[in-house]
Amino acid sequence: MNFLQWVYYELRNLGLQPQERAINFAATNAFQIEQVFEHAINAQLELDHIAVEQSPVCRSHSDCWDVKLIFFNPSRRLEQARQVYRFTVDVSDVVPVTMGPVRSWAIY
Repeated sequence: MNFLQWVYYELRNLGLQPQERAINFAATNAFQIEQVFEHAINAQLELDHIAVEQSPVCRSHSDCWDVKLIFFNPSRRLEQARQVYRFTVDVSDVVPVTMGPVRSWAIY
């Protein structure tokens, strides 16, 4: 799984929109990405896609976005649910920051 190449070639952006900044930060935030990928690799999952949506929970005067990394098991595509890892990124400042822990659940 070569996540950085996937992000570089598939999600290339200038970071002009807050959603783009959240994705860029998620791609370069080694600590949280390492946690997600460690679990995904141990579960033999592959990255399906990355989604971003405005977070329903945010501090006042902040611009928070939830980044969702969705994985699947290629050998059990039809039998096993996809796994979502979601974390919140506040992009209101020059340097974005993550808010809270990574959350994870299965989706069918």
